[in-house]
Amino acid sequence: MPLNWEQTKALMRCRGMAEELVETTSQIRSIQSANAIDGRVVAVGEEVLRILRDADPEMAREFNAVVMEGSGMGVRAVPRAAALLGWLKGAIESETWEARLRAEEALAEARLHAERGVGFGHRNG
Repeated sequence: MPLNWEQTKALMRCRGMAEELVETTSQIRSIQSANAIDGRVVAVGEEVLRILRDADPEMAREFNAVVMEGSGMGVRAVPRAAALLGWLKGAIESETWEARLRAEEALAEARLHAERGVGFGHRNG
């Protein structure tokens, strides 16, 4: 099931947070800082899961398998942050592409109905 606009916007906000988290991974100097960043990555990931569970359980399962497995292992902060950001970029892009396609199809259908109602089947003279 496609995400609605509110859900897509929520994922966009999570993407913004993920971009910041990826940037902060370059500052990891210890296991403690890795754990702290990974905790934030997990928190954003849990928000993404909450959004997806309401919208598309299959998408939620995919996200959980790709990004969230292994939570709590601080040394995974860098790859998990990168996976979170990459997954969000792909999901948002595919959702906006699908919405654009639906809008174009609806517009084409509306034009077809409008053309059928204007002069087709009528003869002048």
